[in-house]
Amino acid sequence: MAGQPVQEIVAALEGARTQSGQLLARLLELSPVMLLFLRHAGCSFCREALADVARDRAAIERTGVRIVLVHMGDSDAIEKLAERNGLAGVDRICDPERRLYQAFGLK
Repeated sequence: MAGQPVQEIVAALEGARTQSGQLLARLLELSPVMLLFLRHAGCSFCREALADVARDRAAIERTGVRIVLVHMGDSDAIEKLAERNGLAGVDRICDPERRLYQAFGLK
């Protein structure tokens, strides 16, 4: 995030919506959020990250942190992958234009 203008981050947060239409900026007002940035369902590193988060999901959520998956790929494929990894019901944001990725300085 170093070097990213705050306005760019705020704009990305205010423009991002979950699969159910909730604004990411609103979720951040309600509780701490753990954003997990993924590439696509076929990415082995992403699958490993999902498995790690799924393993620790209960502990993460007990602390009041909401898990939000951010991906740039196919929404249905990510939904199925999340379900297979025990992350059904977790909020997801499809970001094919990579606005959140860019705002957070991710390449």
